[in-house]
Amino acid sequence: MEERIKDERTSRKRRVTGFVVLLLGAASTLATLPNAQAEDSPGKPVESYTYKGPVPDGFSSFDALMKVQHQLDHAARNVVDAAEAAGDTGYSSIKVSVKDHRLSLYWKGSPSAGVQEVLDRLPGGYTFVVNRASYSRIELAKAQQLFTENTMADKAAHISAVYPLPDGSGLGAKAVGDLGAARQLPAVREATVPVTLIPGGEATLEYSRHMDIAPYWGGDLYQTTRDGQTKAVTQCSTAFPVHDLTTGKEEMLTASHCIADIHDKVTVPLKFPTQSLPENRKEVGSILNVDQSYDTAILDMGDLGKRIFRGSPISKSSSPVDGFATNFVGDYVCAGGSETGEHCFLNVEETDVAQITSGWLDGKTHIVFGAVTAQADIGEPAAGHGDSGGPVFTPSDQTVGAVTARGVISSGDIWVSCGDIETEVDPSQLSCGNEVSFVPLDKIVGAGKKLNIYAGPLLW
Repeated sequence: MEERIKDERTSRKRRVTGFVVLLLGAASTLATLPNAQAEDSPGKPVESYTYKGPVPDGFSSFDALMKVQHQLDHAARNVVDAAEAAGDTGYSSIKVSVKDHRLSLYWKGSPSAGVQEVLDRLPGGYTFVVNRASYSRIELAKAQQLFTENTMADKAAHISAVYPLPDGSGLGAKAVGDLGAARQLPAVREATVPVTLIPGGEATLEYSRHMDIAPYWGGDLYQTTRDGQTKAVTQCSTAFPVHDLTTGKEEMLTASHCIADIHDKVTVPLKFPTQSLPENRKEVGSILNVDQSYDTAILDMGDLGKRIFRGSPISKSSSPVDGFATNFVGDYVCAGGSETGEHCFLNVEETDVAQITSGWLDGKTHIVFGAVTAQADIGEPAAGHGDSGGPVFTPSDQTVGAVTARGVISSGDIWVSCGDIETEVDPSQLSCGNEVSFVPLDKIVGAGKKLNIYAGPLLW
């Protein structure tokens, strides 16, 4: 099968020579909860949060940009739903261009009448274009599965991620090391669709806001500890509170690669940065479940609030959570872990990525399925060590001042300076990536699953 090589990442990406590192500290098929009213009884003092950073050219504010994105995302979600309802198997992908107010559809064949009706209902000032795709999303998913299986069976294959290209022309694969050698790999040569190779990094692990109190919010710092050991085992970030429909309990999402042993305890700091001392941390709960295929874990932390922290690692600002939403290529999202704080205007560049990661605490190589990658402007940070398990989100279009959940931080790539971060940690000890990979929430919450996002009225 034809194989194509690009020496540099296109768009805003630059050549990768470093390592992908799983960042220590979860987007979805379902739209935001309709008419949800985010609960605002947090149980402790609240400081509201207003984004004050720079915004892309052409927009006067963060809210103005998000208003356009919400319109496009709702239309894109309706397109996917209409295609599924009509049994239209030609869908490949949708790319959102917020700056151009445009939806770009990639389709094998012609969209069904139902899809066309959705497009015709786009508001004034918004446009769409239908592009011909060589392969449908279903065909690319099958090819991705075969490619991933062949990669895992070949110990010499240094491929760190595989994903459907947004234009439906084949697969993209991130290769570690020499691209010439990568093109000779059996997984590449025997691929059933064209493969575009780009430089990538090998996934490894590094373990590292700060002193939360009950009710606990997403985006805070936690540690795992073990009986008989003075030092904490791991330190990560929490993502979003979820509601277990089978038990009726509220639980907290984080990343599974942060968990060394399901029997370890969950603690939060009483003092920072001396939280490694046993007397400076408080046991608050336990680990309930881990799912390594989606790099997610569920924590029992007792009393939880329907909010996440916002801003810097030492910020007290927070926002309520009112639901979760789908990610599309071209979307802008924010990531906010406990170690490096909030980073916004991260542009979604790939979805449905099979992220191949090594260096887990169990010493094995794992595949994180269905991941989404988003990138900051060149040279700017997207997330850092210690942020793993933290929340990925956007401002809500349903509730003023609230956020909509998008995913759980998993890994990062393209190492850059963390910049000027307000933190109690020595800045020289921080490490940040220009790209972040996160697990979309539709893999673990919503209709037909045992978990729902803990936000506003539970409508399922």
